Amino acid sequence: MPSTDVGANRCVGGGISDRVWLCNTQQIQELPQLPAQAVLYRKFSVYFEGGFGFWVLRGDATALPTEEPWRPLRFDHHEQDYSSFVTNAGTHNQLRIQRPDQLWPRMLLPDIYHAPVRTEAPNYGGLTGELPIFLALLALSIQREYLYSILPGLFTSGSWSVHGYQFPRKISTLYFTY
Repeated sequence: MPSTDVGANRCVGGGISDRVWLCNTQQIQELPQLPAQAVLYRKFSVYFEGGFGFWVLRGDATALPTEEPWRPLRFDHHEQDYSSFVTNAGTHNQLRIQRPDQLWPRMLLPDIYHAPVRTEAPNYGGLTGELPIFLALLALSIQREYLYSILPGLFTSGSWSVHGYQFPRKISTLYFTY
């Protein structure tokens, strides 16, 4: 498990770490800085460790230690549409349900998070949750040097899409998202 000790974590250069991203319901884009009238939404640190999955910390792991510990990536499940809510403090360790036509579970998540239940029902099996964690999952699914150019194209006209870039998660990496 990652440590929250001062100096124990580092920010890996490149990617989207320490950048400000704006999602305005139609597109996602980088901003040079947080606008004066804007307020930082949330900050999470996300770490991937092969064989153990994702670890999530509310806050900046390179800053002073937070009172919260690193927690494994978790999900809460919605009862009406059987979607999963990605979070650092959920009650389930896997997606609730997924459909065979969904590509995003394989893109974003290693097999340990995939749902044990499959369905053909078209309205079931979505993903919602903490946007910073979702952005980190996207970031960790793409090679760091391509992320800056690929991420804005994944959310257009108010809809998320999947990418076709295969990037096996082999190395533990730390990213910060806003």
